Amino acid sequence: NELKNGQAKDVTNFLDPDNIIRWANVNGKHEIDGTSSYNLLEVDSIANLLQTINQYLDKEKKHKSVGIITPYSAQKNRIRKKINKLNLKNISNLKIDTVDSFQGEEADIIIYSTVKTYGNISFLIDKKRLNVAISRTKENLIFIGKQNFFVNAKVKNDEKNIFKEIISYIQKT
Repeated sequence: NELKNGQAKDVTNFLDPDNIIRWANVNGKHEIDGTSSYNLLEVDSIANLLQTINQYLDKEKKHKSVGIITPYSAQKNRIRKKINKLNLKNISNLKIDTVDSFQGEEADIIIYSTVKTYGNISFLIDKKRLNVAISRTKENLIFIGKQNFFVNAKVKNDEKNIFKEIISYIQKT
């Protein structure tokens, strides 16, 4: 009975104070690149989302740091290539990396690109990896992915589909 909850953070300056965690549904299909995966529709959706965020920040005369995290290096490389072409002057310290490389970093807004649209999600629901991915945000966390796949994804008997729980939580709030 000695553990106490921390101070509630003032969310008024958040990008989206009413939806601190949200899921942007993208129905693309992931492709295989060697031992990695990528999803081009997610890459395009992330680019569009960044442009929308940048326009909003410009209108509000604000700057925010943004991190884009993905489990797959093939996705990271495609996102970097697409984003390099954009003029995002109100987004500071944009970092695009894999979950494993993002450890120790943080940003005001985190966009998590899930990539997968079929198959096994054991790699994605690894507790340590997922903890790093979702604990890097200071303000808003945005998941990008095929929501229906993650709600219904099959997992091994001893694993828990934490994405199903995340989506359920988002839908309740």
